[in-house]
Amino acid sequence: LELPNTKFSATLDEAKVNISSNWPSIEELDAKVTFSNDYLKIVGNKASIDGIDLSYLSITSRDFNQPDAVLSINGRFNSKSKKIAKFITQSSVPVKIKSYFDEFELNGKLWGNVNLEVPLQKTSGQKTKIAFDMFASENSLSLLTGKLKVDEFSSQFSFNDGLIRTRGKGLIGGELFQIALNPK
Repeated sequence: LELPNTKFSATLDEAKVNISSNWPSIEELDAKVTFSNDYLKIVGNKASIDGIDLSYLSITSRDFNQPDAVLSINGRFNSKSKKIAKFITQSSVPVKIKSYFDEFELNGKLWGNVNLEVPLQKTSGQKTKIAFDMFASENSLSLLTGKLKVDEFSSQFSFNDGLIRTRGKGLIGGELFQIALNPK
């Protein structure tokens, strides 16, 4: 006999979801949940994680019991850059990603999209993958342990396949500069 295929669908209002003990809870979640024997999908239009507002959240997974199963999390956020930096440095993302935050300090408004793939089986050898596109506007940026300060800094930050890219502009000593890191 085959296992019966169980399907479940519900609407969540102001729910709290714990993905992993390594990550903060998702709170204030308004979403639709669809669940079956081998599939999970949560799509929300409002949530909060560690004080960061999310205007869109999608959590999906297939084939939970397979060794290569992952939990895919996609979110759209709007917050302050210091909150985002604190969240990333306290999370279970790879050390290489966290080390970027030792090189600069950003202060101001930050919004964008983030994509995470978290392995469901710790024995699979898979690592957490992260990719994001973030946009900073009217921030202050400090580099070289505060020796270089950029005012009115606006930029796009992208991280994918271990490479961070930025393209933006700001004022250094009152002069307008174009700033790019790994543009291609």
